[in-house]
Amino acid sequence: MIQISNLSKKYGETVVFSDLNYTFENACIYGLVGRNGAGKTTLLNILSNYEKNYASQLLECSCCYSRCSVIG
Repeated sequence: MIQISNLSKKYGETVVFSDLNYTFENACIYGLVGRNGAGKTTLLNILSNYEKNYASQLLECSCCYSRCSVIG
């Protein structure tokens, strides 16, 4: 599971995410759909820890283990 809490991201004055909260459950398939510039790639870059300039707490939990770790 990956849990996003209060994700906020801006490019200058343009707000991409404002207090985004979501939980990606294990063994599920997700799709990101949106117009150009909607923030799809930005979200994936944040989840993969490629993008480091954001405000949030990302929590990664494995279903096989009873431990969690903070990403980023």
